[in-house]
Amino acid sequence: MQSFLVSHAIYAIIVFGVLEAMCIPISSELTFLLGGAIASGGVAGTQQHPSLVLVIVLGTLAELVGSYISYYVGRVGGKPLVHRWGRYVLVTEADVARAERFLVGRGVWAVPVARMLPFVRAFASIVAGFVDIPPVRFGVLGQAAGTLTDTARETVEALGRGWVEPEQRTGTVTSAREGGWLLGLFSGGTLCDEAMILVSAGLGPVMSNIPLRPEWSLDDALQPPRQPCHSMVDLGDDRLTRGRPHPMIDQTIRVERLLRAVDEPTTGVLLLDVVLGLGAAADPAGELVEPVRKATAAGVPVLVSVVGTRDDPQGLRRQLDTLHDAGAWVFGSNAAAARHAVRLLDTEEARR
Repeated sequence: MQSFLVSHAIYAIIVFGVLEAMCIPISSELTFLLGGAIASGGVAGTQQHPSLVLVIVLGTLAELVGSYISYYVGRVGGKPLVHRWGRYVLVTEADVARAERFLVGRGVWAVPVARMLPFVRAFASIVAGFVDIPPVRFGVLGQAAGTLTDTARETVEALGRGWVEPEQRTGTVTSAREGGWLLGLFSGGTLCDEAMILVSAGLGPVMSNIPLRPEWSLDDALQPPRQPCHSMVDLGDDRLTRGRPHPMIDQTIRVERLLRAVDEPTTGVLLLDVVLGLGAAADPAGELVEPVRKATAAGVPVLVSVVGTRDDPQGLRRQLDTLHDAGAWVFGSNAAAARHAVRLLDTEEARR
C-alpha cells in the first residue's frame, strides 16, 4: 500500500479514499499523511508530485464518492446485503449495529458526529442509507465531519509537521450540579454550532438562538428557557449586538448572564469560549474571573475553550492561567470542552 501511494500518489489517494469510505479497513490517516508528505517534497522516489491543494481536493472527492457508494448500498440492499456479503470486505453485523445504535433517533446531525468517532465512522455511511437519511443532507453533513480541531490536526499533518494535542486543565468542580442542565454562552456562532452538534449527539435537543432545528429555538436568548433544558447562546448574533459592542470586544452581556445563571438551580454546567487576537478584549479571561469563581463556589463546573496563539496580544499563557486559577476547566479545543460537558452531564442524567 505504502509503495503504491509513494509511486502513484494521485491514483492512490483516489483509490484508497474511495475504499476507506466504503467501509474497507484502510487507514485514511496513513493515506493522507503520506499524501501531504509527498506534496511537500519530503518523500523520495515519487513519480507524481501533486500539490497540497490537489491532495485535499482529490481526497475530499474520493471520500464523498466512497461514502455515497456505501450509502446507496445500505439504502438499496439494507441489512440482508450486509448479512450476505459483508464478511468478504471485513464488515460484520456487529460493526453495523454499533453505528445504527448511534444514528437511530438522533437525526441527521448525528452524521457528522458519527464520522468523527472511532469504529462508528467506518460504517456510518451504509447505516445512514438504511435509516433513510435524505441523500443531499447525508452528502453535505458527511463531508462536514470532523471538528475544527480535527481539521487543524489534519492540516498540520498534511504539511508533514508534528501535531501537539491541545492543552487541557482540570477545574475545581469535577461533577455537574445535581438536577442541572448545560448552559453554553459563546461569543460567536462557529464555536457555538460545533458545540451544539457534539452535545446534541450525546444529550439530545439543545435549545438556541441559532438552533440546529427550528423546533429547538429559544424564545429569549438572554433569559432562562421556560422549561429546563440544555441550551446554548450565540451572543455575537446580529440580533444581540444591535446597539452594543460584539462580545469579543465587550463581555458585559455575557458576564451579566453568567452571574444570573449561577443563581438558577437549573444550571448544572457552564460552557464558554474565549477568543484572543487583534481587536478582541484586552483581558477576556480577567473579565470572567468573578462569574467563574461564583459558579465554582456554588458547585457549578465552568468549562472554557480558549482559541488563540502564543503571539496574541492578550498572552495565551496568561489567559489560560487566569481562568484556571479562578477554578475553570480550560481547554485548547472547543470540541474537547463540549465533549467533556457531555461526560459530566451523562453522569448527572443517569442519576435522574
